[in-house]
Amino acid sequence: MDKTVIFFGKIENYPRQLFFKNFFENHNFKIIYINNNKQFVIRHFFNIKLFFLKFDLIFVCWPGWSDLPFIKLLAILKNKKIIYDCLTTAYEDYLDNAANNSNFIKKKIYFLFDKLTLALSDHLITDTKQHKFFIEKNYKIKNISHIYVSEKKNFYKKKNKINKKVQIIFAGAFRNLHGIENILRAYKIINLYNRNIILKLIGTDYDEKFKTLSKNLGLKNILFYKRMKYKLMLNHIEESDICLGIFGNSIKAQNVITNFLVTASRLNKIIVTRKTLAAKEIFKNNPYCFLIDEPIIKNLAKKILNIAKRFHLIEKRNRSKVLYNNIFNSYIQRETLKKIVSNYC
Repeated sequence: MDKTVIFFGKIENYPRQLFFKNFFENHNFKIIYINNNKQFVIRHFFNIKLFFLKFDLIFVCWPGWSDLPFIKLLAILKNKKIIYDCLTTAYEDYLDNAANNSNFIKKKIYFLFDKLTLALSDHLITDTKQHKFFIEKNYKIKNISHIYVSEKKNFYKKKNKINKKVQIIFAGAFRNLHGIENILRAYKIINLYNRNIILKLIGTDYDEKFKTLSKNLGLKNILFYKRMKYKLMLNHIEESDICLGIFGNSIKAQNVITNFLVTASRLNKIIVTRKTLAAKEIFKNNPYCFLIDEPIIKNLAKKILNIAKRFHLIEKRNRSKVLYNNIFNSYIQRETLKKIVSNYC
């Protein structure tokens, strides 16, 4: 093996982390994997051993921002470079989680923390050009590249759709970013005009309040699922016709593309998502990706009803898979990462 990388990871089965780890494995790097799931003080006590090892590069996966001060000390003493995959910032995550109840002082603290810690890396990677622009503008950092979100490569048995009803599906975290409440309220309108449309919601952060809201709205043909194995989720997506993206309204929503939409494009599904800056960057030129503007609830319902009405006219072979082939395909993204890594070790 030619070189060694210290690889700080946290979510081992996360598609983006798998992409980076596979890259180093396929390019003959010896990987010293550091699992950052342990308690902060404990993990860095054990990480002292890193100061006595030989290596060529440090790669930090999101969400490793809290470890960057320790990692910078290691990099300085060993005279090595740091590449950090900044999928989101602490500031964006705080605003998204706090929604309308954000605290001015906390906002300032998270912003300043980002400004200090992100500058410790020698190179940042973001998931979209829009996200790159956001960090450049707000944190005055220049050494940034973007690598679009990739996804797991699972083999699965393709399922032929049996149900003749149009199926809508969302899979992901039930957070403010995703705007689940907007989806449910739009589906209320859909129910009034078309009872032959099914909505599936698969949540990794399941929240009972959305199930309660669904009941209060009197929604029909709606199915809630908790977290499930990835291959099973793929089957649900394959059975469906329309995949839903982001419908929340936050800085984070403007900057990111969800893993779910990457998977949806690989499976050649119709995509409907909010018209964010990141969505316009990627989806605007595909006729089977529909971007929803304000008012979100009304326009989302209208678009779904319109798609369902003319669904039999849509050519199934020409949906969104071209996006996966031309943008999200990991073979394309590897070339970008190869150039970045070659500059630092």
